[in-house]
Order: sequence, then structure tokens, then C-alpha cells
Amino acid sequence: MADWRDLALFYRSLGQLLQAGVPVTRALTSCGHPELAAHIECGNTFTQALQHSATFPPADLRLLAIAEKSGRLDIILTELAERTDQQIVLRRTVLSGLLLPGIILIVAAFIVPLPKLLIDGTLTGYLVSSIGFLVAILLFILLLLLILRSLSPAALDSLLRPLPLIGSTWREFDYWRLTSSMEMLTNAGLGIIESLRESGDLCRSPRIRAAVHRAADLAETAGEPVSTGLAASGEFPVEMMALWSTGEQSGHLDDMLRRLADQFAERSQTRLQEVARWLPRVVYGLVSLYVIFQILRMAAGYVDLLNSI
Repeated sequence: MADWRDLALFYRSLGQLLQAGVPVTRALTSCGHPELAAHIECGNTFTQALQHSATFPPADLRLLAIAEKSGRLDIILTELAERTDQQIVLRRTVLSGLLLPGIILIVAAFIVPLPKLLIDGTLTGYLVSSIGFLVAILLFILLLLLILRSLSPAALDSLLRPLPLIGSTWREFDYWRLTSSMEMLTNAGLGIIESLRESGDLCRSPRIRAAVHRAADLAETAGEPVSTGLAASGEFPVEMMALWSTGEQSGHLDDMLRRLADQFAERSQTRLQEVARWLPRVVYGLVSLYVIFQILRMAAGYVDLLNSI
């Protein structure tokens, strides 16, 4: 499968076929993946067959393995299709937000050095200055990405949390993962506490993951409601805990989890759109600093020229 859209289509089509009673090997073949069906015919489980492909995210495979054991594979596949659709929307929001800053940088790289071309009259110097600027920016971005990827989850969490917009977006992504995974697993027949632990392991923030496990331990040992332990950690919004508690008390936690998951997916998209609105402003600031640097550099050259006369 080439991209996330293909992944969502695969999950949705396979889930519908399984709900219709089609055997999993025939369903996989109908979805255009006879190689996965062949792995199952050789004695592998459904999840083991998927592990032979690098297409499927580890978090999805973990959820599918649980669903396979509970006999609710069709339900989880349909839920994963919906969640993948939401991820596609979020990724599109990020990419569209990066498009304008990228264009601004490229245009600035070729406009700012124009005085050098007009004064010196050398096309080579102009191109070296323009392309050198773009290469420097690209290397800086690659270096930043490498540093971020090399950080431990705890270090990355500590770095991102204090940042305006980015920190809140980072946390709300985890709230979305937690609530959507909880909703899927409870619908698949897994117990509340076990679903909570499994969903907590899918969160990227070590602090949120630890808070979820403490709440699960408290609920298991002391019989406290899950919402009590989560609220005591201070890691979750008050309104989230109020809705969670209402779901527990009313016996409709699955419906409340679905509502929370949709809410955090929408809020994450809104946050990303806000980040996208700020990115061009940051780029404008950087370009302005670059222009000021070039002006000062040219002024210094003129001063040196006058002093030499």
C-alpha cells in the first residue's frame, strides 16, 4: 500500500468483508493482498501476517492483535479506518501549513541577494549566495529533525511541553490516542482496566503514560473509578475528566470515549491550523533578519570602499 489513504481503504474494505462473514483469507485476497492470505494459510495469525509488511504502524498492529484474540477484528478494522482518515486530515493540515513558509523562503533566497547581482554584476556570486542560503536552511532543518529523533521520549516531552501551541498540540494528540484506543478496545470486548493499560502504552508522553498506568493500578487494587486516578494525576483537562466520569456513572463510557476522541481530533486539527497560521510569521521574521544582515553587510562594504579612497 502506497500511502495512508490506501491504508484506510484496506482497513475499511477488510472490516466490511469480515462483518459480512467472508473468511479472512478470501477477504485479504479480495482486497488485493493474496500474499498476506498466503501467510495465514501457512499457519500465521492475521497479525503475524501483517507484520511481514512494513506498511502497518506498530500501534495499529498492537490493537489488531488484541482484537484478533477477542474475536472482534472486524470492529477494530472499521475503527482504525476512521482513525486513519482523521490522521490523513491532520497530516494534510501540517503539509498545507508548511507550503507557504517554504515558498517564502525560496522566493527570499533569490530576491534578497539581488543587490549583489546589480552591484557586482556576477551571476555566479548571485547564484552561490541564493543556493547557499537554501542549502544552509535545508541542512539546519535536517539537523534539527535528526536531533529531535535522537531524543528520548522523556527529553522530547520535556522540550515540547513548554512551547506555545506546540506543547498543547503534543498533549492533545496523546489525549486523542488514549480515548480513541480505549473506545476501540472496549468495543472489542476488552475490560476497562486492560484497555486503559494498552491505550496508555500507545501515548508518546512518558508522563501521560505513567499517569494512565497509575490510574489503572488504583482502579484494580482499590476499586476506584478510572476517572478518579486520572484526575488525581493532574495530567488531563478538567472537562475531559468530567465527561469520562459521567460516562462511568451512566454506564455509557464507550459513547463518552467516542465523543472525547472526536473532540480531541477536532481540537488537534484546530491547533495545527493555528500553528500553520504562525509559521509564515516566523518565516517573515527570519527573512527580515536575513535582509537586515545583508543590508548591514552591504553598508559595511560601502564604508570600506569610501575609507579606501
